[in-house]
Amino acid sequence: MIVLSRALVLSPPAAAFGLNNPILGWQNRLTTGNVAADSEATGYPVTNVANGSTSPLQQWRSGTTAAQYVTVALDEVYTLDYVGLAGHNLGTAGVAVAVEGHNEPEAETPTWVELVEEFLPADDTPLILRFTAASYAAIRVKFSAGDAAPRAAVIHVGKLLVMPRRVYVGHTPLPMGRQTTVVTGMSEQGNYLGRIVTGSQRASDVNFLHLDPAWYRTYFEPFARQAIETPFFWAWRPEAYPLESGYAWLTNDAVPSNQLGNGMMQVSLSMSGIAV
Repeated sequence: MIVLSRALVLSPPAAAFGLNNPILGWQNRLTTGNVAADSEATGYPVTNVANGSTSPLQQWRSGTTAAQYVTVALDEVYTLDYVGLAGHNLGTAGVAVAVEGHNEPEAETPTWVELVEEFLPADDTPLILRFTAASYAAIRVKFSAGDAAPRAAVIHVGKLLVMPRRVYVGHTPLPMGRQTTVVTGMSEQGNYLGRIVTGSQRASDVNFLHLDPAWYRTYFEPFARQAIETPFFWAWRPEAYPLESGYAWLTNDAVPSNQLGNGMMQVSLSMSGIAV
């Protein structure tokens, strides 16, 4: 699910890169060296959120149900506009989440500003918390008091890649791209006995056309290279369909081709994502 800050909704970006343009949350300024948590359960340090894995064995788990923060203190000021969370339990634990930031790297007691208002997720699907792009020296995620201690396997803090062209036809939204492995029980007489789900994931494809060659080389190619090894957050129509987003990885390399004689380019993405 994608959550838009109130400020972003009231003052949306230019129409060419509006709130319904597809977004890729691949850039991540969070590292094992700059992230800290108010609480950590034994064996589940907050540094786990930097490794990209959504395995429950590689989560950050808090040791308390009280309100708390996970803070990312950057080594310099960066332009940021999103926080991504995957492999979390915020919906089932009843934990509301908010995002705060500051741009006072030298201050001993900086003034934190709310970037995304407190929000209670309805479930445990991946979250993209999007706010107005600006320069920040630190970002922190606030977890409110809940019914259970919060957990998260992946946290991204970075700048979204906003695609210049929207997706209209031929695309299956990632949460609807169900790929389920099942075992079906049948009796010797051919009667149906039941089914057992042994595995599940999500899959989707998207085609981007008429991409400016300079834009592609400057902004998209770095993503294409990093996505060979690194998962990313994805939303195809963020404002209109905020529930149709996910945390995914490429199943084929992103290989562009020249589409038109004027140099305009096209590229396709094939991706799989977590089922939760």
